[in-house]
Amino acid sequence: MHSLPQELVCHVLQYLATDLEALLAASLTCHHLLPAAREHLFAVVSGEMLLQDYMKPYLEYVTEVRFRPVNRRTSSPVPIHEILWHLRPDVLPRLTALSFLGLQFWNLIGMLPGSFKGLSKLTSVTELTLSGMSFLNLRHIQTFVCSLPNLSALNLHRITYADPSMARRFSVPLVEKLDIKTRPRIRRLAFSPDGTTTATSQIAEWLARSPSADSLVSLLVPYSARSPQYVLSRFGPSVEHLSLPIRDVDKYAYDGHLERYTSLHTLTIFMDSYNMSQGSWYILIPFLEHGIGTQHLQKLTIDVRVEFVTALNAVIDWAALDRLKDVLECTHFDALREVEVIVQHKEELPWNPAEEMQQLLKRVEERLYGLSDGGVRVVTRYWRVKEFYDTIISLQRGVL
Repeated sequence: MHSLPQELVCHVLQYLATDLEALLAASLTCHHLLPAAREHLFAVVSGEMLLQDYMKPYLEYVTEVRFRPVNRRTSSPVPIHEILWHLRPDVLPRLTALSFLGLQFWNLIGMLPGSFKGLSKLTSVTELTLSGMSFLNLRHIQTFVCSLPNLSALNLHRITYADPSMARRFSVPLVEKLDIKTRPRIRRLAFSPDGTTTATSQIAEWLARSPSADSLVSLLVPYSARSPQYVLSRFGPSVEHLSLPIRDVDKYAYDGHLERYTSLHTLTIFMDSYNMSQGSWYILIPFLEHGIGTQHLQKLTIDVRVEFVTALNAVIDWAALDRLKDVLECTHFDALREVEVIVQHKEELPWNPAEEMQQLLKRVEERLYGLSDGGVRVVTRYWRVKEFYDTIISLQRGVL
């Protein structure tokens, strides 16, 4: 064990990043594993951990801090205004990400302008996640986003506004000289739209008019999202990497919105399995033929999600796959160099379908084999997962 380079040990332990118990066991195995295990064990911590004295020796390993309600049953407020004062560059030298999860506006109104001024000193933070959050209004959200000077990755999921009758009782903490003219300059955006709230359209419109309109390179609308047009219609020419779901219930959501995406290099399409949603497979081919610019497309990924128990031979629409090969051989896909087909299913299936899955992937490769004659590489993958994660900014790691 001592002969292994520390870089290799750290890489191996990275596969345990979501399993805190396994990381803890590895750290106790031998002295040589301890430094690498600590790298992952203390990488992501909850905000309250910063207040604990015993954490001081390990704060140098922290790369992400997450804030969430202390008690999920009662939504007890997190003392964010206290914790934020501990977010200092000298204390957290590796900090690159902040995540605020499941907080309501009353958890946030205690944050004073000085708290946001403290965020402005976190020049190392480049990623921000706001998930399951309730804000007073757009200005409230802008205060969070624009306080971080070097923010380049933003993940927004289930963002809503407080009820107007409640919001009138509170005011947004005023921040002097809030910079919304030069910030944010987002390069990677994951945005799960919600058509039932005005927050989605207001945030998307604001980002589309901000410097992010020119800086945005990667845009992801998650697999679970509905009404993707609220996001897709706001962006376009600067985006090189696009990920989005295709569902028959949203078949009109793509009409005309994607013609502006003229710089795409990679495209990932999230699909339900054929037995769950036949309509999405019918939409796939017309979408690729007429719905989106493909003149610069170098990689196409079809990511199929199997949510429920099913016969694996019904996961894919084989007729659509044959048609896909014909479409990809057309001249407007001349830049294409790789086609990837991923099949994911949840671990809750009552049997282990590994052998059947290998046969399915082999059949996929056989159907797409002709693409290799044109220099296109065909890749197939099979993942067995606990949950379907589809955000740019990963929330998969274990949290202390």
